[in-house]
Amino acid sequence: MNWGKGITIVLIAFIGFIVSLGVILMKQNVDLVAEDYYQQEIDYETQIKAESNAKKLDEKPTFSQDDNYFIVNIPDGKFTKITLDLSRPNNSDKDMQFEIIGTKMFMIEKNDLEKGQYGIALRYEFEGKPCQQKTTVFIQK
Repeated sequence: MNWGKGITIVLIAFIGFIVSLGVILMKQNVDLVAEDYYQQEIDYETQIKAESNAKKLDEKPTFSQDDNYFIVNIPDGKFTKITLDLSRPNNSDKDMQFEIIGTKMFMIEKNDLEKGQYGIALRYEFEGKPCQQKTTVFIQK
């Protein structure tokens, strides 16, 4: 075999690899962290202030889980307008949002959740100041 045939074979193999890689990558599902991420970027300073307000609290809501439930414990105090966002990093169809009204212990059945990592964003007002806590949790079944 001469050099011309070898170079031609290598070029054809390389082009085939690049084309197949392009086809595979085009079929990948890419979920955005949030559909309105432009607006969230504009409001980022507000989020930083809310997280700072939450860190200053002596008692803040906590997260726990037992065999059957994921639990949000709200301490006594002037907590109002409480919302909980659970987001799956690998599948936005599994994201959930809850509004917590009139309870100190909010429980979500683990049967309603998939095993794995969730991003948690808990937003609330304490004495009229906006607060936000963000963390990740691994749901175990």
